[in-house]
Amino acid sequence: MSLNPRTFLPSLKKLFFAFGGIKCASSKKAFFTNEAWHEAQLILREVRPGYYSDPKDFPLYFEKVQDSNGLLLYRCIRGTNSLEGGVHQNLIAKFSHFNLHKVLLQLAA
Repeated sequence: MSLNPRTFLPSLKKLFFAFGGIKCASSKKAFFTNEAWHEAQLILREVRPGYYSDPKDFPLYFEKVQDSNGLLLYRCIRGTNSLEGGVHQNLIAKFSHFNLHKVLLQLAA
């Protein structure tokens, strides 16, 4: 599901350089400040060894269901531990069938 670093890194670099130098029409300031460029470089440094990609031969996304429009929905196990994921998954399981607004879900938490 996620890109390997060989394809992701050049695409991300291209994205940063395409939008980073654009100036805001009203303020005339560059989209990326010096600090933002520094952060972008740190992100690229982390992408290079594959920290933003799925581990090889270890799927982190699983097919879940198809929605009413035929769109395939996935379950992602990336970045959720038993505490964080447990809370959110319980809320989704308990309230998603009621189609509650996100504000109500936040109040329920």
